Amino acid sequence: MTHRNQASTLAPHSDQDLALSRRSFLKVGGLALGSGFAMSAFGQMGLGGLGGQHAQDGSHRFVVGEYLKFRRYRDGSGVVQTAKGYLDEAWFESLGMLPINLIYSNRFLDGDGPTATLNENKLRSIANEANPAYPVSLDAEAWDKNRFRPDAPTPNGVSIVQNLVQIVRTFKQANPSIQVGLYGEVPQNTYGINNSTTSVFDRLNPKYASVAAEVDYYSPSLYNYDAYDGTSAGDQRWAQAAEYAVHSCKQLDAINRTNKPILAYITPGWADADKTQRYLTEEQMHFRLTTLKKLGAGGCIVWLSSSAQEPGTNDRLILDPNSGWLKATVEFARNNK
Repeated sequence: MTHRNQASTLAPHSDQDLALSRRSFLKVGGLALGSGFAMSAFGQMGLGGLGGQHAQDGSHRFVVGEYLKFRRYRDGSGVVQTAKGYLDEAWFESLGMLPINLIYSNRFLDGDGPTATLNENKLRSIANEANPAYPVSLDAEAWDKNRFRPDAPTPNGVSIVQNLVQIVRTFKQANPSIQVGLYGEVPQNTYGINNSTTSVFDRLNPKYASVAAEVDYYSPSLYNYDAYDGTSAGDQRWAQAAEYAVHSCKQLDAINRTNKPILAYITPGWADADKTQRYLTEEQMHFRLTTLKKLGAGGCIVWLSSSAQEPGTNDRLILDPNSGWLKATVEFARNNK
């Protein structure tokens, strides 16, 4: 499953698989979950002061980033407005959100899948043109079929770890002024949580420590996996996965002796059992944002496929800052600067 075409669910886990013990991942390297993350790396973009010594009591700033490519929105009077192109950075910034420059791999890789190779010239050109006001998130999932063998050569001749390190280094060498992260690679995407998650990923993630050393922030993927069903039990399973993702970031920090911020990917979209597109309620989105902040994350990146539709129609989604999941997002963003 790729980020670009992310459906909201994978194969469901059994109920007993979801009975994960919280104790098994509360501590790593002597660092407790919920402890702070230094945000000084983001200072030039107005992101300083996130996490830090206050992260444990939830009083730190929390940045709400976005990558939402839509043309229509509902204004304060309830009238639908249509932009000439995608709604621009200024529109989201007026809502208190930080635009994220998400760069998909088809823009900088030659080929597709595990045989793909980095085109350094393309990536350098992208880096040179990037606006330093916005963090960059690189989507480099081409070699994910090899993710459980991180040190073994992929079909392109080098390991997934080497490929990822090369990508981040190439970008940062071309434009050192921009803060760079990787979608769902450090830590590795767990696609939810079950009773084997800790044993598998506590062993796997340390093998990506050299990749973690290169990025400026972590971006675990916390979409609505685990056959999310819109219930409170589903929300609690999401929270367990979020807690483990923060643990995994701390694990990488402990190995590298770093203290990097977390901007987790979340989405309002999910699909029910018959694949009908649905969206989180205002309360469900607020729960996710509040949970991430309490866990010590410095922010999130809200993503939704640009093909998302209005419920029950074939029309493209209308963004409404005064209702539902986006209302919760905007209010949280404005209240946690």
